[in-house]
Amino acid sequence: RQGALEDLRFATEHLLREGGVVLPARVVVRGMCVQSAQLRGENRVQPGAQGQGLDVQLLDTFSLNSLMSIDLPTLDHAQLSAPADVAVFDLAALKPSHSAGVDVAAVADGHVDGIVFWFRLEVCEGITLETLPAFRQGHATEIRDTDAHP
Repeated sequence: RQGALEDLRFATEHLLREGGVVLPARVVVRGMCVQSAQLRGENRVQPGAQGQGLDVQLLDTFSLNSLMSIDLPTLDHAQLSAPADVAVFDLAALKPSHSAGVDVAAVADGHVDGIVFWFRLEVCEGITLETLPAFRQGHATEIRDTDAHP
């Protein structure tokens, strides 16, 4: 949610007792590129689609990049890149990371149909929870239409 760091800063300054800690201490947004005909089919006009006798596939030019929740283990997909840290939020210091970009290492050839995001919560020293692969639901995927939006 937008403004979450500002809300946390306010709570830390006005509600947290001296010596108290913020949990989780860090949140890392992780991501990887995937190829999936299933994802592509949910955001594109299907080949050969007709609307009142007109070929409507040109409407793909106007398709939107969107964010949707998926259950990755049930999605028919191929992993195209190694997981990478996309953003880091140091909640203990109340600072977001600032990066000019993210280096992504390709592990397979293919067409990027989506970028899967998940979270790693670093609760405290030595305790980490990650929503992939431990949890089956709640992964967000950005649909990337690289044909219509290079």
